[in-house]
Amino acid sequence: MFLAEARRVAGQLIVVDSARRPGTDPEQWQQRVLNDGSRHRVYKRYFAAGQLATELGGEVLIDGAWFVAVRVSW
Repeated sequence: MFLAEARRVAGQLIVVDSARRPGTDPEQWQQRVLNDGSRHRVYKRYFAAGQLATELGGEVLIDGAWFVAVRVSW
């Protein structure tokens, strides 16, 4: 749904995310605590830049140790 809406309103999308680091599980559930004290369980996936580009059908912009960035144009 997110990609469909992005495609509807923009000619391209740039996604910046935390890079997958050695020793980090590529998929995990994490706890988030908001400023109001509420707690939420979120599903987090970590990608290498090439994996994220393949997943989104885009091109790698940044393949860093801490962050990756991918551009998708339609």
